[in-house]
Amino acid sequence: MKTSYSNIRNQILTADPRVKIILAGMFGLLIWRTGPPCIFLHFGGVFALCLLLDVFTWKNRNLLTSYLAFILFWILVKTLADTLSGLRFSQMIVKETAFLGLRLSILIMLGLALSKSCSPRQLGLALSFYLRPFLGRNAWRAALSLALMIHFLPLAMQTLSHVKTALKIRSPQRNWFQRSLLVPFASIRVLARSAWSQALAISARGLDRESAWNEKFPPQPKTWITGGVVALAGLGLAFL
Repeated sequence: MKTSYSNIRNQILTADPRVKIILAGMFGLLIWRTGPPCIFLHFGGVFALCLLLDVFTWKNRNLLTSYLAFILFWILVKTLADTLSGLRFSQMIVKETAFLGLRLSILIMLGLALSKSCSPRQLGLALSFYLRPFLGRNAWRAALSLALMIHFLPLAMQTLSHVKTALKIRSPQRNWFQRSLLVPFASIRVLARSAWSQALAISARGLDRESAWNEKFPPQPKTWITGGVVALAGLGLAFL
């Protein structure tokens, strides 16, 4: 059982990133078309994928907590908007807001699974491949931007968490309001130093050149066939 689990995980990690980007984008759009009970199948499938890729770990607790707060915030906003627009607070509003939270959860888990199964460079290469027919030689700039964004988002969240912890330990006398003012400025200062270090690293590795984003992908016909089957299954569930 453990061997089969490792094999499936390795197959996902080594699969062509171009296929994974297509599937993530397709399912990200389809969940807004899918209704019950198929939406629960999508949720269960993406949740199982995240478990397989070790997304829900204690190390990611701060990141996951932030995403949970984001989902709850938009659920609250939709509930208030529906109530203020004249709709009575009823079972229908609860149902709609619950499905909004479910769809947002699937979107976030899709993004986490994609970032966990592909490195920022792999995703950048895949994006460069798809954008080359439209942007030509400038496609690598979009690829580099995506790779940097994927790299810096968890880094920013981690920095924010570390700054909060440092303030609690070194300045326990400060109240919540004072810390809420200091945390953003301190985090930006730390991230500014990190950005300079990353810029030097990118230049040293030659990633600021077009040639670094024109690598060819090895042929993986099995991955494309499997991805096609998964895509057809998702389309079938969306239009049931």
